[in-house]
Amino acid sequence: FEKDWLIKKNSPIIIENKIGGITIKEEGMALEDADYMEEIKVKNIKSGKILNGYVENKKKVVLHTKQN
Repeated sequence: FEKDWLIKKNSPIIIENKIGGITIKEEGMALEDADYMEEIKVKNIKSGKILNGYVENKKKVVLHTKQN
């Protein structure tokens, strides 16, 4: 039985990061399957960094907005 994930592993996605009042959007790739508002590991294509975010829709993952 194949679960119908909102985002599937290896799908191209947009990584959205809000810093202060600024929204940064980067191209990324899903590293795992996930559903709406689930935590997901994604890879930033440009930097090669592995990041944790939350699924907002089919194409968008929002990074956790924790201030370090």
